[in-house]
Amino acid sequence: MSEDEAKQRGAMAVRLIRFIPGWGQETLAKEMGIDPKEVWAWENFWYAPSRPNLQRAAAAVGVPLGLIEILVPILLWLQRRARGRRRVPAWRIKDEQRRPVGTAWDGVSAEVIWMARELPPLHRWDSPEEDDAARSEIFVERLCEDSERVAADDPARALGLARAAWLMARHARPEDRPRLEGHAGAFEANALRVGSDLDGAEAAFGKARALRLAGAAGTGRLDPSRPLDLEASLRRAQGRFPEALKLLDEALAICRSPEAQGRILLKKGSVLEQMGDSPKAINALRQAARLIDEEREPRQMFAAQFNLGVNLCHLGKFGDASELVNPLRLLAAELESRSDRVRVRWLESRILAGQGDLENAVITLDRVRSEFEDLGYRYDEAIATLELARLYLRQGRTDKTQELAARAEPVFRELNVAPRVLESVLVFLEAARQEAATLELLDQALQALGEGRRGR
Repeated sequence: MSEDEAKQRGAMAVRLIRFIPGWGQETLAKEMGIDPKEVWAWENFWYAPSRPNLQRAAAAVGVPLGLIEILVPILLWLQRRARGRRRVPAWRIKDEQRRPVGTAWDGVSAEVIWMARELPPLHRWDSPEEDDAARSEIFVERLCEDSERVAADDPARALGLARAAWLMARHARPEDRPRLEGHAGAFEANALRVGSDLDGAEAAFGKARALRLAGAAGTGRLDPSRPLDLEASLRRAQGRFPEALKLLDEALAICRSPEAQGRILLKKGSVLEQMGDSPKAINALRQAARLIDEEREPRQMFAAQFNLGVNLCHLGKFGDASELVNPLRLLAAELESRSDRVRVRWLESRILAGQGDLENAVITLDRVRSEFEDLGYRYDEAIATLELARLYLRQGRTDKTQELAARAEPVFRELNVAPRVLESVLVFLEAARQEAATLELLDQALQALGEGRRGR
């Protein structure tokens, strides 16, 4: 990268970071603990900000630097197109960058309309040049990856990023366009699935599949296994497990890297667990853990090891599961995720209960239930509540089960689960209130609640 390009990218990055909260240069400098002249120098192309300074700036406004680094080249590209690719010196470019964020993203992604609502619409894109068409595939890939990364926490944002990828795909070479649009469409469908719109996801996957089949086979950078493993997640959510396994096996056959194999095997392990086949799930998860690069994909490694621990508990192998607790704690700390730390304690409570230490299992699980409540994870809170009731029943503490049932009913009614699932849970809660609850009724409620989670 040339010095001029580094300055342009740095200036754009700093302006984008400032734009998100609407700060001036002095506010950003104050939050970073630096002289305002530094921010002024970066934005006026005197010199490029260092990466540590960009990280501090992004952290100050609470936005991932990785997302900024994806947006900056897109915004510069759009800016060059709006100028007709005129070559102008840096001192003239800076005035044209005053309002790039809103104008660019208004046309690139629905997920940042809130940033662009007071800004003018995007200059029309017409007749993209060859180098722009080649760049489209890179942008499609990056936006799709970011869409999946944020989907679990923010489905709406994931949907916006996937649609941004689709818009980028429209500017690819004509022969590449269907393949890229189909790839982006699969991530749009995935975002709809995570947002619980299973019908919308079904339709979107159908359109994406048709586009890929209509297009010419490509040898580009996009992994052809991704649309298949994403569709498998929808089939799993629909409870169509054999179809999910078939799609995952097809994805394994065409994936291009060990990392992709690890990701697909991780999903296969989840499907097998939901099918009640813990031995095969454990085999798939162990294979996945060997293939996942922990340094690059700590989130996937956490999921593989956590799910492995859960399946070992299903088989009563609590000693083997306990060996995973400390590594999982370290991974959760690395991910800086409170919810992951809670899940590790959740696994630990199951291990304690399995090993007969009911007193400490109750203490640990009650804390887990409370933290899920604080986090707003209502479904996890509901399952933890029933598991806690099971421990009380095993201790013969029907009074505590009764008390828990009275507090839990509003939680279950808020879940918007299928009527048959809610009915099974309410049958147990009513029995608990009358101190007539049994482990059989509780297991039926837990099974129904677990099945009801497939579509979530």
